[in-house]
Amino acid sequence: MNKYSKWNYHKIGQTSFVNHNRNHPHRNLFVDWVINNASSVIEIGPGELIEYQDIRKQKDIEYTIVDVSDVYVDYCSKHFPEIKIIQSSIEDLKTRLRFDVVYAASLLEHMRDIKLALRNMIKLADRFHFVMFKWSYEGNLQSYYKKKKKYWSTKFNIWKLLDEISKLGNIESTQLVCRNGNIRDFEEYSQGKVGEHRTGDYLVIRGKKG
Repeated sequence: MNKYSKWNYHKIGQTSFVNHNRNHPHRNLFVDWVINNASSVIEIGPGELIEYQDIRKQKDIEYTIVDVSDVYVDYCSKHFPEIKIIQSSIEDLKTRLRFDVVYAASLLEHMRDIKLALRNMIKLADRFHFVMFKWSYEGNLQSYYKKKKKYWSTKFNIWKLLDEISKLGNIESTQLVCRNGNIRDFEEYSQGKVGEHRTGDYLVIRGKKG
């Protein structure tokens, strides 16, 4: 069995981590930024292309996706024939294409080789926009599926992740985007904090390639 075949068990419209909080403010933050700052995007693990659907209403854009799942690749190719699709894991990705921004939301916490994934993503574009959903201040990156389905195994915590990104690029902002729309500086907010993030908070990491 292919090591990525587990992603083929998901169904369009029924995957909680794709559809929960479809209109979460972190998505709107990315859409607004792209509309004003980018002409080409490569999204890793796009799910149902929620952000792209909002972007294309306001702007013509060159959009490319990378995904391992037959389910999502088939869905995207059927409903969004104008985009370019690369079926690959990010760890195995080999392409000479370059973009204004690489986007990955709720993806890094699923990577087995997070260093390789980061290197392969950041080299794709001038800028990066990463969104973390499952993380903790001191412990490992976490997942609802960790024990049930072993969807990833990584020993990175959020601080180690930020250090690794800093080796590859220049982090410009780390923002905690709350479900009520409030945006806080993560470094300032996290001073002295321990334990898991609050449900509904997403960490947005944005920067430039080094």
